[in-house]
Amino acid sequence: MEDTDGLSFIITEPYDWTYAKITATNKYTLEENSISLTPKGNSVLKIYESGQYWIEANIKADGNTFDVYDVVMVDPDSVSEQSIVSDLIISERVLIILTVIFGIVLIVGLKIKNR
Repeated sequence: MEDTDGLSFIITEPYDWTYAKITATNKYTLEENSISLTPKGNSVLKIYESGQYWIEANIKADGNTFDVYDVVMVDPDSVSEQSIVSDLIISERVLIILTVIFGIVLIVGLKIKNR
């Protein structure tokens, strides 16, 4: 299902699925974007370029893995804005953790200096 901020997916079968990994591969650049889904979570797969994408879904249910394939065309108005952080080698989560640690060290350093 296309969304204005990427692709969102709804898994209807098998009913008792427990985990899914969905990968979209750009047909021309072979760039891959992936997300992981659980029945309780709902995620959107960010797509940064319009064009034709091969979709591969690996769905786990009852100890078995089912592979599902499809092809979708992503319109230019469904493309996500690529963040500045995504151009960096480190992930957003690591960057946030480093920022928090730096902030704590800065605050502690200022308190020690003022004594």
